[in-house]
Amino acid sequence: MNEKLLARSGGKCELCQKDGSLTVFSVLPDNHPDNEVLICESYIQKITGPEPLNPEEWRFLTDSMWIEVPAIQVLSWRML
Repeated sequence: MNEKLLARSGGKCELCQKDGSLTVFSVLPDNHPDNEVLICESYIQKITGPEPLNPEEWRFLTDSMWIEVPAIQVLSWRML
């Protein structure tokens, strides 16, 4: 896992801010740290899998979309 991503996230999911197992999610096609977001496993499954989205679980997006990291903003906007 990239040190820049770990430092930026503080070891927490960059969307919901929860501790746990984190996975690098690429928002854009290239694997540059500015285009990647650290996300907890539960949200990776919801973003990429067939698991239904519960609107109550996504309330944090109104805060995360204002974070000054373009990849987090784009992912938050897509999920909204």
